[in-house]
Amino acid sequence: MISTPRLSWEAITLKLHNPFRLSTGVSTTRKAYWIRLTDDEGWGEGTIPPYYNVKNEDMTSFWDSASLREIAFPDDPAEISSWIGDFWMVKPSPRPRSNIGSM
Repeated sequence: MISTPRLSWEAITLKLHNPFRLSTGVSTTRKAYWIRLTDDEGWGEGTIPPYYNVKNEDMTSFWDSASLREIAFPDDPAEISSWIGDFWMVKPSPRPRSNIGSM
């Protein structure tokens, strides 16, 4: 185990100036995350829209686990997929079935 976490994150609630509307509902806020690498090696912001069916807890658990991994972050963007590997697999929630065809 490494002694210093490789990254930290902070949740931020953004208040949308214009509500975000989909057929499934309306959002007036969006949860975003400020992600910072140790020693200010990098930082960024990320959001996962609700229609991606990824729970905030799953995403933050992944970051917590990634921050403690011994394997260094990749320097080349082409190596990101192999670095993640099967370390975290998103299992999308089943989408509700439409009854449009039965009308």
